[in-house]
Amino acid sequence: MVVMVPTVGGTNLIGIYRAGGTLFGSYLAWVIYTLFPHNGLVISIIGFFIAMGCFNMILYTKYNRIGTFILLTYNLVALYKFNLKNSDNEDENLDLIDIARYRAIAVGTGIIWGVLVTSYWWPYEARVELRKGLSQLFVNMSWLYKKLVAVYSVMPEVQPSNEGDVTSSSKHSSVRLTPQASHRLSQSTKEFMDMELILQVSLLKLRDLLAQTPNEPRMKGPFPIHTYSEILTGCQNILDKLLSMRIAVTKEEWYKLVRRDFIIPISKERKELVGNVLLYFYILAAALRLKTPLPPYLPPAEKARGRLVKKIRNLPVVKQRIIEHDDEHYIIYYAYALVMEDIIRELEKLGVIMQELFGCMGGHEFNALFSAEDGSSIDDINDESTIHHDDDASGVAPSTS
Repeated sequence: MVVMVPTVGGTNLIGIYRAGGTLFGSYLAWVIYTLFPHNGLVISIIGFFIAMGCFNMILYTKYNRIGTFILLTYNLVALYKFNLKNSDNEDENLDLIDIARYRAIAVGTGIIWGVLVTSYWWPYEARVELRKGLSQLFVNMSWLYKKLVAVYSVMPEVQPSNEGDVTSSSKHSSVRLTPQASHRLSQSTKEFMDMELILQVSLLKLRDLLAQTPNEPRMKGPFPIHTYSEILTGCQNILDKLLSMRIAVTKEEWYKLVRRDFIIPISKERKELVGNVLLYFYILAAALRLKTPLPPYLPPAEKARGRLVKKIRNLPVVKQRIIEHDDEHYIIYYAYALVMEDIIRELEKLGVIMQELFGCMGGHEFNALFSAEDGSSIDDINDESTIHHDDDASGVAPSTS
């Protein structure tokens, strides 16, 4: 059980650490006992300094297992031999080399058994579990995104504001949430925070698995650690953006004006955008789970966002509010639009990484099938008016000063 750890790579690494620590501890015991065979005081003092060095290695270095095995082997060999010298046991004449050899045989047997169990009987390969965990993480993030969309898509119970409460700073607020709706919104916020914590813990566990993959033998060559590290970084960025989105869409101000002025009028374009983002998540999750090449054409989430931006720019409420710089409701939607742009950018980056990792069906040959006579892409020509709009890509109308 000292050798076995959950993953094959971890078991291999701990086996090496234990073998090295056992050999070095046996060597120390042999040298010290040979120099001072009958001096218990000197052996104890030297053992104290060895223990200090081992504890320093255990507490302050990443080779803590080596320090543990050095100290354990030294105590079992040197001190055991010293105790035999002063006892009436029939093993009194047992040589120090024999004790060290028996210790090495016992440790070697345990290492071999642990490696066999974790490699063949109950294999738990870090690289396999990393892929499965990443796949499940994408599914869970898509579910979190869908729940966020559901929160701001459904209108909660509202009550009219009192006319006397309407001031110049809140002249646009015509509704407010009921106490029951506010309580449910608060509960939803806590549930989202719990889900975000679970996803963050999953990411940390996946990074631990990634750190163990170099210790596993692989016939195909070295494991692409850098590529998977980029995938984990992209997942962390997406999770951070989802957290920012949750902060924006769970504010009560969202339901007073943002939903009425920005969400309902663009339901068709918003459905297309959300569908493309969810499809992106599931394609990446399936590619990791199945290790199959990705399709040459991934969901056009950015183009869907471009069409949504174009529709928003033509909304009357946007044109009317161009000069209203102090509208806090407009700022909330501005933050939401920026977060969606960042999420789509990260998904597209992850799509390119996984196409390089698992391959792409068709690739450039697929794009060549749909090229115009001059060699340009028909897709680019058709979407030029949508994608190549002005430099404000966040979906918020430019302000006039």
